[in-house]
Amino acid sequence: MKKMKIGFLIPYSGVFPSLKEDFLQGFLLAFPRGWEERLSFLYEFIQMGDLKKVQDALQKLIMFDRVNVVVGIVSNNVIAQCTDIYVPRKIPVLINNLGARIPDQHFSNPFLFYNSLHLWKSQWSMGHWAQQQFGGTPSINMALYESGYSLHECFKLGTAASGAEQVHLNILKYTPGNVDATPLVDYLLAQKPAHAHVLLSGKEAHHFLEQYHAAGCSANLSVSPFMADATLMPDMSLLENTHHATTWSVDLPADENKKFVDNYRDGYQETPTVFSMLGYESGLMVAEEMQVKQVKGPRGDVNFSTEPLSALLPVYIRKTVKRNGQIIHEQISKEPGISWSDEALIRGSGMEASGWQNPYLCV
Repeated sequence: MKKMKIGFLIPYSGVFPSLKEDFLQGFLLAFPRGWEERLSFLYEFIQMGDLKKVQDALQKLIMFDRVNVVVGIVSNNVIAQCTDIYVPRKIPVLINNLGARIPDQHFSNPFLFYNSLHLWKSQWSMGHWAQQQFGGTPSINMALYESGYSLHECFKLGTAASGAEQVHLNILKYTPGNVDATPLVDYLLAQKPAHAHVLLSGKEAHHFLEQYHAAGCSANLSVSPFMADATLMPDMSLLENTHHATTWSVDLPADENKKFVDNYRDGYQETPTVFSMLGYESGLMVAEEMQVKQVKGPRGDVNFSTEPLSALLPVYIRKTVKRNGQIIHEQISKEPGISWSDEALIRGSGMEASGWQNPYLCV
């Protein structure tokens, strides 16, 4: 039997140093035993995932290696500029990312498939819910890196949909080699917002929470889901009484998610990351030889088609609390969120004005 040749586009991530291993382990978990007889893998390292690197890698995989399908972790903006490479040759391309950018209305063709955490959607829901609960003037706090995506815009639009008339926007100055989130804490002390949202990653996230508590800040605090990720946050006690929103977490109680997590831990003796989950869902799709547009994975039914694009996954609002001496994330609301094609969202996102080429957290 002729093997299916799968080409992978893999970027570098300082936040997820085992990104390639995590994604591929999840991907292979979706296949029955004996997959080695059916599949052949080729890998292209796309570094930070900029347009030129992705174009070169796609051309090599499709024109030289003659793959049957391309699977990768690439930003929406970049893959949208590569259609002239894979569409004329009718090679399906399945893109994964964390969804830090709202998909463009033109992000659609019969050979483009998309799998995402849809962070833009969870950030809108977090802002919408927090404004309903706490009212007043909110505050958004982030590093320069986070400011190049749609995350803060979606949170702001969510607060506006719940009645916020203005928002404080605080951006941490970029100082190479120096981790100091204190200026954001100083902004909060001076502004006294009704609720504050924080978009930070890595050491800056941990430092901010330390300084926030040390300064005695009292704003109702929400954070990005990765600040609430136990694999990325060294001291989970710093998150007590904060909120976050997400479409997936390793501890979501759905049966399909429990089954996936248990099988992953049994197979690899480690806990899956978000890229493991995205890899698993993508593997389910490829295992069907791209003949279906929807699979049932850890998050339930996930549709990969971009004709039309679907992002109907629910958003879970959660509060981090201490129960019986342990820090856990307690679900307090399940939201439908907003459609990616909602005119108010697209008009207000400012997505054409800014943005990095690399996928979120792939630095």
